[in-house]
Parts: sequence; C-alpha cells; structure tokens
Amino acid sequence: MKRSKDVTVIAVAERRFEELAVEAVREGADGYIIQPFAANDVLSLVQKRT
Repeated sequence: MKRSKDVTVIAVAERRFEELAVEAVREGADGYIIQPFAANDVLSLVQKRT
C-alpha cells in the first residue's frame, strides 16, 4: 500500500473479520476499527493518526 501523509487509512470490519483488518494494518493502513462503533471512536482514532 502506498504511504501518504495527506491521507489516513482506517480499515473497518465486523468482529468476525477482524483478522482482515489487522492484515490491512500490516499492509500499510494506519489503523482499524471494529463495527459497531460510535462516531467518537472514529474521531479519536483519526486524531491519534494525524
């Protein structure tokens, strides 16, 4: 996955597919979040990455 400082990539997955989200992070995503989630959870994750 190409890296960019201008774009934060967050993988979104259901609990049963969490391993795919972890793999996305290994491949270059900045993080992941498991559904269901609250808007504040997403905001917090993005703020940590920027």
